[in-house]
Amino acid sequence: MKVEELAIGAPTAINVGGRDVCVLRTGSEVLAFENRCPHRGHPLSEAECVDGVLRCALHGWEFSLPDGNAVSPPAPFSLEPLEVRVSDGVVEVSV
Repeated sequence: MKVEELAIGAPTAINVGGRDVCVLRTGSEVLAFENRCPHRGHPLSEAECVDGVLRCALHGWEFSLPDGNAVSPPAPFSLEPLEVRVSDGVVEVSV
């Protein structure tokens, strides 16, 4: 997909090689994670992005961006960032 197709702060679900991925544009940076909250598996593409935090829509668990570390509540798990590259305006995600 083209980077300009991603609205800033709006998580978007895509499929990459048969894997569901959540892609998020935060200004000049594009991030990607598996499209499931590690708490209960709810799609992160339904999450809300506010002030550098991705908040799961199901239970409100929060993860810091861009590293994916759990913020609230403190948790033993986090989001694992996927490798993202923007080349000639096209977003490329490695899974």
